[in-house]
Amino acid sequence: MSKPTKGFLLTGLAIVVISVAPMIVTLIAAAIAGVLGCPLDEGSVHSCVVLAWTSAVLSTPWASSPGS
Repeated sequence: MSKPTKGFLLTGLAIVVISVAPMIVTLIAAAIAGVLGCPLDEGSVHSCVVLAWTSAVLSTPWASSPGS
């Protein structure tokens, strides 16, 4: 395989991986939310308890802490 052909194939592979990465991350997030029984949508923040840790506290910087 010549050097230009190898570079072309590697570039094409990089483009495919970068293009598919957001879809893979979305599917992983949906799978985790489904297993934990947490709602997942793009419009609002929902708290979800994961290993006795509430995720909404860190996902919203304006949320008040439980002690304040």
